[in-house]
Amino acid sequence: KVRAIYTWITQNISYDVAALASGDPGDQSAAATLARRKGVCSGYSRLFEALARAAGIEAVEVIGYSRGSGYAPGKTLGPQPDHAWTAVKINGNWLLMDCTWAAGYLDASKGFVRRIDDYYFLTPPDRFVYDHLPEDPKWQLLPEPVAREDFEQMVYLRPGFFRCGLEVVSHPKIEIVSDGNLTITFGGPDDALLKARAGQPQASEDAGQTFVQREGDQIKLNASFARPG
Repeated sequence: KVRAIYTWITQNISYDVAALASGDPGDQSAAATLARRKGVCSGYSRLFEALARAAGIEAVEVIGYSRGSGYAPGKTLGPQPDHAWTAVKINGNWLLMDCTWAAGYLDASKGFVRRIDDYYFLTPPDRFVYDHLPEDPKWQLLPEPVAREDFEQMVYLRPGFFRCGLEVVSHPKIEIVSDGNLTITFGGPDDALLKARAGQPQASEDAGQTFVQREGDQIKLNASFARPG
């Protein structure tokens, strides 16, 4: 039932780009979202909650902060929550999903582009927390909740990282201080290949040299820079 509701929403509800641009989302109730076939994140989450309850499934809307469109590594969270997603109870266990991000993405020229991404369907909590931080820590569904300050410093990982079976072994934070030489260690399957680049954002020239090699079940990224920093 949960899969059916999620699938219908992600295939039939479009993101309301105009509402986002105007700063006034308007009516984001489940009924309004269903009637318009579009909404922002709260519309997606409220529609899922309503349909789930109608099907006898317990679900709640979770409000919090996100690393989504417009986020850049190192950016701090705003004063107010900026996103909404869903917690759903299946066989006595609470699980997490984000129908909004699963439905597609925003493109600067095309607007909303529908592309179903099942990474955000029942995502393990220890992965979900890399880009979702609920206002209420209990909805992290983690044994030890992550503090806001720690969330802001967590390395920025995208779904593809986890799809490839990769994991961070060393340097779990965005900011790294180096004396000019650096080794970052990842875990990953035998068929995983990493490439790396050292450079400034938007710069055409590299700011250092990188070399990646596998050592057993680990992948070592070695980098050298012109100066410490």
